[in-house]
Amino acid sequence: MRRVTATWSVALALLAGPAAAMNGPSAIEVDGGPLGPLQLSGGVDGFGFAQSDADAGDKTAGAALGNALVQLQKTSGLVQFTVEVGAYTTQVLGDAPVDAGPGSPNYFPTSPLYAGYVTIAPTANLSFSAGQLVSLVGFEGTQDWSNANAYVSEVAATQPGEGRGAQVAYNNGPLTATVSLTDGYYTGVINYLQGIVTYAPNGQTSFNLFGGSNLGRVGTAVKGPGTPLLDNSTLVGGFYTATVGRLTITPEAQYQYTNRSPALGIGGQVTDLSLALFGAYQLADNSPFSLGGFVEYAEEGYDKSALYTVSPDFFGFGPGAHLEGLSITPTWQGKNLFVRVDGGFIHVNAATQLSALAEAGVLF
Repeated sequence: MRRVTATWSVALALLAGPAAAMNGPSAIEVDGGPLGPLQLSGGVDGFGFAQSDADAGDKTAGAALGNALVQLQKTSGLVQFTVEVGAYTTQVLGDAPVDAGPGSPNYFPTSPLYAGYVTIAPTANLSFSAGQLVSLVGFEGTQDWSNANAYVSEVAATQPGEGRGAQVAYNNGPLTATVSLTDGYYTGVINYLQGIVTYAPNGQTSFNLFGGSNLGRVGTAVKGPGTPLLDNSTLVGGFYTATVGRLTITPEAQYQYTNRSPALGIGGQVTDLSLALFGAYQLADNSPFSLGGFVEYAEEGYDKSALYTVSPDFFGFGPGAHLEGLSITPTWQGKNLFVRVDGGFIHVNAATQLSALAEAGVLF
């Protein structure tokens, strides 16, 4: 059950905040001398996996490096910056697990620089950034410790990843709006416009609307691992997060399409509707044990009478694919250490896959 596009092109929307039940790295403050206070954080993790119904050439079981990242930030003053380096992967439910280690095609997928940008913040409400930026769209994070589950959903799998370009962010009380222009799906062509608007009236709820679109057309001779469908697509979506006691739930919906382009071999419009419901539950106050999970549904559509030389397929499961998935992740996290096990089920077209992933790591 492998998709055509590379799994590490999954997007990250940091402004949306991480899913509960898994606490990410806690920054260590260091003295930056003339730069002022700096924040240092990072993590490393590895995993073992087992899966049924593997594609030809895929392993049914194995172990691999998941992530190894270090981040240095300056988050105060007029001039700020973020530098994050290392290797990472994103494990997508229904895909063969991928390795971040040396020799793997996922090793340093965007060069050792995962994110690196300079921010000018003339006021507390307004900032401008330029460099290699994280994506703004979607709920789930590329770094697995940003999520309550070790696997990510297919909703995230068609979203853009890190991109080189510029960004502006504005906040006014509970309202935050961020817009960026980057190279989207690692194409090297800076013409992908994306944005997110977040309304968080209190600490228990937030409303998020996001979207992204290619402003021009990207041909087939591009730098990245995407396809003409992804590189030239438009998406809109949103998610709502609510916390009640120790339970956090987040429904997300996304609609994506690529218009007809005979020059790119796209004979008619191709669409994708993706839905997911995420949950995270802390078993007790101050307990190291928590439970994360999601259910998902997605379906593709295309003009069956049109001529395509590019497969009309976002997911890589075949034209017109439809899928249902489930992921459950119990987690133990004690200070800097965490261990979790993710059990997954996905039904794609007429095929079913069961998978399990055990992950352990250290954060700082």
